[in-house]
Amino acid sequence: MKLSGSIKFSIYLSLGMHILVSYCLIWFFARMVPLISSIPENNEQSIDSAMCMMYVLAENEAGVIDVDTSRLRFERHLHAAEKFITEEREEDLLDVISKNYAAALGGDRTSFELVSRTVMDLKEINLIKAHNSIVSARHMGDAGAWGVFFLASLNFIISLMFLRTLQREWFLPIEEMAKAIDEYKKGNLMRRCNVFMHFKGKGMEKLMKDINELLDSGSDINRRG
Repeated sequence: MKLSGSIKFSIYLSLGMHILVSYCLIWFFARMVPLISSIPENNEQSIDSAMCMMYVLAENEAGVIDVDTSRLRFERHLHAAEKFITEEREEDLLDVISKNYAAALGGDRTSFELVSRTVMDLKEINLIKAHNSIVSARHMGDAGAWGVFFLASLNFIISLMFLRTLQREWFLPIEEMAKAIDEYKKGNLMRRCNVFMHFKGKGMEKLMKDINELLDSGSDINRRG
């Protein structure tokens, strides 16, 4: 027996919704993972390098380490920061630091203050970027969660509609046929399947009519006998 068009449509629609929900989940996590991982990759190193450069400046200012050692350590952290340029202003800030750090470590007060402010600006823009990335990830996570919830709810509603269609076009007719046959066997020779209006044009209507014809034939035989 062929499935009715409405049942086929419900099946295809339900399968399509499952595929859509799965695709959205894959897309969501595919977008979230790079966004979250880019936070430490792009900004953590710059923030760490800026903090280390400030630490070297403070040690040099306090006279804890000599100028040559300060320069070597400062250069190492400066080169590390130059490898992780991600923001528009970073290159300009690093250029200012690169041109003035030697004088700053050598005792020039103006250069020291300029380099200190520039290093702090370098740290600040990376902190802001990291914060914005976290906020963006949180917003995307919220939007993705609500989107998946909406699709899952829609899929649940479609599944309920599919079950209702099955009940109307298959379960109720089968139950009606079973009752008619059972009552006929118990002696109610007038019992027939009631082909209700909501069965019209459905896949089970012909089967119910065929059963009614068989029952009619059986009744005729009994009357002749």
